[in-house]
This record gives sequence, C-alpha cells and structure tokens, in this order.
Amino acid sequence: MNKIFPIYNGTYRISFNGLGRVPTVEAPNFVFLVQTADEEFILFDTGYDPATLPGVGSVGFQEKHQRIVPMLRSLGLDPNDIGLVVMSHLHWDHAAAMSCFPRARFHVQARELQGMLHLSPKTKRNYYYPEHFMSSLERMDLQDGAHNLRPGIDVYVTGDHTYGHQILRIQTDAGVFVLAADSMANHDQLWSSLSAANWEEYHQGVGRGFYWPEDTLLPALENCLRRQGFPTAINEFIPPMSHAEIKALGKLIMSHDPRLSRNNRHTLW
Repeated sequence: MNKIFPIYNGTYRISFNGLGRVPTVEAPNFVFLVQTADEEFILFDTGYDPATLPGVGSVGFQEKHQRIVPMLRSLGLDPNDIGLVVMSHLHWDHAAAMSCFPRARFHVQARELQGMLHLSPKTKRNYYYPEHFMSSLERMDLQDGAHNLRPGIDVYVTGDHTYGHQILRIQTDAGVFVLAADSMANHDQLWSSLSAANWEEYHQGVGRGFYWPEDTLLPALENCLRRQGFPTAINEFIPPMSHAEIKALGKLIMSHDPRLSRNNRHTLW
C-alpha cells in the first residue's frame, strides 16, 4: 500500500519592514515523499530556500539538515533515486530545490504555465522566483487535468491559488489522505497595500530576483507549452474546485499546517 512521509523543510517569516502596510506572515513549510505500493519514491514539491525569500527583512528558519537533500538522505535516499516530482505549483516556497534532482521528470499542469503567461495583476508574479524552475523546463511533463498517477494515487486540479494548482489523493493503510498543498491558502494581502513607489523600491532592491525577465522567461514558457502540444492562451476558463469538494476527497494534509509541525513531524501514514 502507498505510504506518505512528511518532510519538515523549516519555517519562514515574510515581512516588508514598514514598506507599505503589509502584514507579516510566518508559516512552516513541508514537502512530502510518497512511497508507492511498487516501491517507487515520488516527491511532492521541493521546498523553499532561505536565500530567495520575497519581502524586506524576511527570515528563513531552516537548519542544514532540514533542506530537502539531507532530509532524503536521512531516509536512506539519494536525489538520483527520485525519478518523478509532482509540483503542486511553481511558487517560490514549493519549487526552490527542483535543480537538486537531475534525473527527475517534473509533473506540472499545463494550466500552471498558461496562467503564468496571463497573470493579472502583475504583482502576482512575485509569487514566483524564475531561477527555481527555468533550468527544469526541459524536464517538465505537462499534464492536462485530473488523472490517475499510480494505483491508489490520483491527481486533481483545484484551479485555485494558481490556475494550475494540483493536489494528490492517496490511498494508504491508514485511510485516504489528500496532499492539498496551498488549496486553502491565499497571501494576496502581502502585496495588495504596496503603492507604486513601494513597488519601485522593492523591485530595484531585494525583490529583483522576483522581477520577471519578460524577454527570456515568457518565450521559454511559451516554447515549453508548444513543444508538448498545448496552446499558450487560456481558451476556456475552468472554474476552480470549491473547498467543500476538496475536503470531500479525504483527510487534508496542508503544506503549511502548523498542526503538522507540532504533532506529526516525520510521522508516516
């Protein structure tokens, strides 16, 4: 039967140190290792990097052993043992260690890239750090909606948080669990109160890495979509799943749930 290993990746605190009336957000960060009934290991997301946090004066609380590679090695695995990584989405706190898995194919919804090409307002682009995923575009296997991934493991596209946000429903001996990532999360308040002057100051300073190089990034995303037979435009908007629909799938395991940090760290389902 399938098994789930939660991997605690540290905690981050996002702040702007008085740059606009932006609230501080602090959250633990988890990625998940899934062991299938056939002894295959699948990673769900790759975690965050304290060196690439948005905001001004933001802090990452992450010990060296809490980075994804040391954590996998503590479980007896090497990065080369991971052949498949399912990316819930490509935000900075989920995609930072994609380059650490040289053999892996990355399952990403085509809608994720389509949505990135048509983000409005542009401030939402600050949820992405392009260097995290640009080098992995050639190894992305774009997906088209819900599908069965492995026996007892199904993919659902919530379409909320990001247009291509996907989750895993996993049958285990302990019951049915849903790796729900950021299905119930929204941090738009981090950016909504920044003035035009604040944005200019931010993008010229610590936010530079989050400022998209449109002349290179957008064509690269378009090429990735076209290469795999997907349009670059969103031809038909698909309504997101409701919270009730997501909750009906099974017991939710969120990527930033403090209860998971306190009660279930390193436990196995």
